[in-house]
Order: sequence, then C-alpha cells, then structure tokens
Amino acid sequence: MKRIFSITMLSMLLLASCLPTLPSASTSSAASFSETSHTSEGSLISSQLPSEGSSSSASSEIVLTSSSSESTSSDTSISESSSVPSSETPLIETTLIANPPSGESFWYWQDTQTQKIFSLQPTVTALLPSPHRIMPIYRRLPTQTYSTGFETLKSSYVRGAVTFDGQVWILEDGHTNMVAGDKREGTRSVRLHGGGYMQTDFTLNDVATISFKHTVYTTDESKVNVNNPVKLALQFSQTRHRWTTLDDGIIPLVSWSTYSYTFDGLSLYLAEQWQPSLPTYFRIVNLNQQSSTDGIRVNIDTLAVTTYANHPDYPLLTHQTNRIQFIYSDPMPSVIALGQTLSLPTCVAKDTVTQANQTCTVTNHVNAQTTGQYQVTFTTTDPWGATIEDRYPITVLPSLTHLSVDYTGYYDGIEGLYGDALVRVLREKSYASIIRKSYLDAKTSLALADVNPNVSGQAIAIYTGNSLPSVWDGGSTWLREHVWPNSRLGTRGVSDSDLNIASDLHNLRFIEAGVNQSRSNKGYDGITTSTTYFPGPDRGDVARIYFYMAMHYDHLVITDTLPTTGEYIFTFAQSGIRSYLLSMHEEDQVSSFETARHQFIKQHQGNPNPFIDFPYLASLAYL
Repeated sequence: MKRIFSITMLSMLLLASCLPTLPSASTSSAASFSETSHTSEGSLISSQLPSEGSSSSASSEIVLTSSSSESTSSDTSISESSSVPSSETPLIETTLIANPPSGESFWYWQDTQTQKIFSLQPTVTALLPSPHRIMPIYRRLPTQTYSTGFETLKSSYVRGAVTFDGQVWILEDGHTNMVAGDKREGTRSVRLHGGGYMQTDFTLNDVATISFKHTVYTTDESKVNVNNPVKLALQFSQTRHRWTTLDDGIIPLVSWSTYSYTFDGLSLYLAEQWQPSLPTYFRIVNLNQQSSTDGIRVNIDTLAVTTYANHPDYPLLTHQTNRIQFIYSDPMPSVIALGQTLSLPTCVAKDTVTQANQTCTVTNHVNAQTTGQYQVTFTTTDPWGATIEDRYPITVLPSLTHLSVDYTGYYDGIEGLYGDALVRVLREKSYASIIRKSYLDAKTSLALADVNPNVSGQAIAIYTGNSLPSVWDGGSTWLREHVWPNSRLGTRGVSDSDLNIASDLHNLRFIEAGVNQSRSNKGYDGITTSTTYFPGPDRGDVARIYFYMAMHYDHLVITDTLPTTGEYIFTFAQSGIRSYLLSMHEEDQVSSFETARHQFIKQHQGNPNPFIDFPYLASLAYL
C-alpha cells in the first residue's frame, strides 16, 4: 500500500489559482504585492529555500508567473525551471511588500514550492533568486456571525442545555435566574459559580475573535482580594474530550469589563494541528476558588463571535512536504497486543520531481511489553536539506480480543474503540442518560446503595468494611464520602441543594465519620502517608469510581503526581495515583456488593459505570 504525503500537480494548480497574480510591468498599479531588489552574491537566508552549494540537478524549481491575458488571480499559471539556485546563482536582495485587496488582510508569505511559511511580516527583505517563488497569502476580513445577550431563562445551577439566540449552550453550575445581586446589560446575564462553565453545544468555524463582558457578582465584591483572586479561562476543543486553554488570566472587576480574544491560529496549528475550518467548541470557565466561605460568582453578558469567510487552511507542518512521497510495502498497523512482535513494512522515500528513491530511516519508540500509545517515525531529507518525517501512532493494548466484541443496548456503538475515542463516546452516552440527584438525596440513597444484605437497617462503610446503622443521624455515625475528593472536583464546597458533580452518587460512599476525616483529600496508594491513603479492601472499587469520574467529567484528570495546592479550583481538578489505581483495578475484581450497589445507582441515577459493567474497558480507555 502506498501512503502519499505529496501534493500533485493538479493540487499545485489549484493552489496557484487561489493566490494573487504576480505584478507585471503593465499592471503594476494593481499588483497584489510589490518588490524592490538589487543583485548580490551570497547565501540564502531562508531555511526553507535551497542551501548554498545545492546541485543544479537535484530538483526542479516551480515558479509562479503572472498571466497577462486576465487580471484575476485565478489565471495564475505554473512553469518549471530546470534547476535550483546554487553557489553560482546570483541572489538579489529583494524587499517584498504585501498589498492586500479591499476586504482582505495579509496573512503570511509562502514558499510556493515547499508550501511552507517564509515570513509572517507584511514587509520583508531577503536574498532571493530571480525569479523567486515567494507569494503573499491573504484572507478576508472577519465579520460578526453570532452574538447573544443570554436572555433565555435557566432557573438553576444544575447542568443543563439552554438556547441563546438560536444556538444551544451547556451551563454547568450556572444559570440566568436573576436576583438583586446579578449585574446584566439587558434582562438577564449568565451567573457562574466557581468551577462552573458555559460551553457551546454547537461548533464554530473559521473564528477570528470572541468577546464578552464580565464582572463580579455584586454580593461577592467584598471577597475579592490578592489572596482570593477572580479569574476566568477561555478554552477550546474539537472533541469536547480534551480542552486547550487559550487564556486563563481573564480578571473580572466590580464593574463591567469587555474581554476580547483574537485567535493566533498559526500558533494553535503548530501546537495542536488545529485548522480554522475544523468544527470547534468553546467554553468560559470560572476558575475562582470555592468553599463554603470564599466563593466568588461572576456574571457574563454580551458575547460576540467574528469569523472569516472561507478561511484558507494552514500550510503543511515542518515534518511534511509536497515533494517527498513515502511508499510502504505493507499497511502500517495502528494497534498491537501486549507482547506482540511489531513488524514494520519496508519504506522508500521517492522524490516526485527527479523520481529518485531515497533511504528511509526508521525510529521505533514502541515498547510492546508495556501498554500505551507510541509513535514510529520514518525520516528522510529533501533536496533543500530539510528533515522530512512520516509519523505513525501505534497503540499497545493488553489484548485485541475485546476490540471485536459486539455490544447491544446502552453500549451499542463502542465496538473497536479505545483511548480517547472510547472515552468520548462513553461520555456522550453518560451525559445523555444521567438523572441528577441532590446531595441531600444521598442521605437516604446511600443507605440503600451500600446496604448490608445480611443485617437489616445497616450499611457497609468504605475502607473498613464495618457495618453501621444506616439511618441518617446528622453525621454522628456516618458521612457521605467523596471518593474523588470534593476539594479536587474543581467546584465549590458541596451543599445539600447541589445537583452537580459533587452530588454524583457513583462518587459517594457510606463512611464512618472518623475515617472520613483521616482520609481527607488524599490520593490513593498502597500505604497511608501525609499525601496518600490506602483504601483497604475497597481498592478496586475506588479505582473504578475514579475511572468513571474521569470519563464522565472531562476536566478531571487522573495523575501519578498529586497536587498539593489549588483546592476547589477548576484547573487543579486532579487526583490519583494513576498507576496504583490501574493495578488495583486488575487485582481487586468487581464483588457482589459492588455489583448490587451499581445496579441500584443505575436505576436511581440513570447512568451506569462502564468499568463495572465491562471491567476490561479500563485497559482500553486509560492507556
């Protein structure tokens, strides 16, 4: 099978048709850019162009030339030069000046042969051959395509969907039910608790700017100080599984302020391989520390989005090329089983201009003895001396058997999935089926979920296995334990009326009052220390609860390094220890008690824990 990373001549023609026409002597007044030059001897200063001393027979140079018959850019044509610049080729110090047409703005200068960015400056001086192949890329000026004043009523903090000006938003720990302390420009605004967020349930494309107004909720103004700062974050995602923070230093004041973010699409592309044309979700998060005494709420209003029309995609990454074609003897595997020998196909790197074959160097980082996600890289060098790479991700799973399981009912549709793709589908199913219950409800529901089947009126306490009277007595005998600690959920301290992440019954367990205090918010490990806690006979149970929580709530992260600060803060919603939990999940299998508890929660709350129904899914989801 051939895997081709080249751009065909047809593609080059299409590219040329989208680029502005080079100026000619007869049309200089309408030129898309201008240049001044003088002859000089020396080496090229752009790393994307052939280096000094390149052989004239190594390649053929593609040069864009203007058409004199028409004035439109669609008539730009392509001709080929028989050689590349060498040490004998005279270089000209050339100043390129972008001159975008009306309604468009300069984006970058591009080397039209390598498809790589030459410069981000609208005016640039460089030593170039004549004729050169540097062209300006323009984009249309953005226009406003969506705005909202959040005038639709959402009456409670419970996570839910609400339509604002024709588009659906998800509000977690946020509402628009206005009282005297709320500030708003119209009838309503969004009020967010700490850890709460407002997220688009619709996608945006070709985004140029996002702006909104923000301020501190009136009643909480006195709580703002240097030790208790107010901060918001703007984040984006293409999957709603992994979120990238664009800015986490947005500071609301006691009066309205307008925040505007202009997308540096190039930086996002290089870091995240994000293309403007890809569907993208956005959310605004209240990062403020939250507990029963220092919670700070904010109001959000008057949001506007501007977008580009038909924004061009970014050029190839530095490890790609339009000239080198990697050819493989067989298809590349994407997944192998633990301990399986990885057989890699042979590779040839073909120069599509000279038709010469080059050697591929293989770097294999796959450790088939350890599950995880790895990468195989094939490398060669193009005629300009640049390193060209073809990268293949390869996942090592405990077994490939479970990828062929055919699921029905609730789990229909997860066949063959693993890693992020599996977690994303499970999360969508879980969100669609959960029926939120209050933290108050847990005072009675935990007595039923954790019931001792052998002793009437008693429930089994986590960590100790002791059987205690299950009637709620105000917390003297037992409490509602957050297995994933409340202070690490990224939200405020829980109250009885809450219907949110802190009241999720999957994460709550019946616990002796004194044991609850000794566990505190420590992560789990094989021993109890100042930062870790040994879960005793429930080590597999807590592991499966952690896997559920990280699956259902996309901001929770299971780590091997435990945070020591940042309680009740959205960006510190982390706990672990990951390696211990994965091993204990395998060692301590699902018990009859855990199965009965899970059955009650599924019926009461509506959504299951997949890692109890199908324990092997943990090894597919958390690599």
